[in-house]
Amino acid sequence: MATLVALVIAAPAVYAAPADAPDLQPGAAAEETRLFAGGGTQLSNGFFFPGTAFPNDDGSLTGEPYVVPAGNDIRFTNLDHFVVAGGAHAIRSFEKVKVKRRGRKVKIPLFSTKLIDGPGEALMKTSHVEPGTYSYYCPVHAGMIGLLKFE
Repeated sequence: MATLVALVIAAPAVYAAPADAPDLQPGAAAEETRLFAGGGTQLSNGFFFPGTAFPNDDGSLTGEPYVVPAGNDIRFTNLDHFVVAGGAHAIRSFEKVKVKRRGRKVKIPLFSTKLIDGPGEALMKTSHVEPGTYSYYCPVHAGMIGLLKFE
């Protein structure tokens, strides 16, 4: 366990915000909340902690949402080491928003990170997200799903 902690502490910080995430008001600084991921391989999905959810047969999700103060951004940390097959993680919201790109409207995730080949971390801009509960997933691991509740 001490080795894992040392790897996370020594991991370089990487800033990765969606290009279309709304900017904060001038002079405003968002607080940060931490969210972690780990346990993913080619044979297992891994977990978000806190906030992992599990799909039900009816398409709903079971799980305790991770509560994030509205206005906070999220520092997402991948605890897996990339030499473990499938050790990369990312976050993408299921909810999409329309933005204008190159003169046309396209749908993008409400919040997302780039792929993090762990161990490593990225700042995910969520300070623009309205209060409510949102589901998200890891695009690398099909069953790795989580819930965030902004309040």
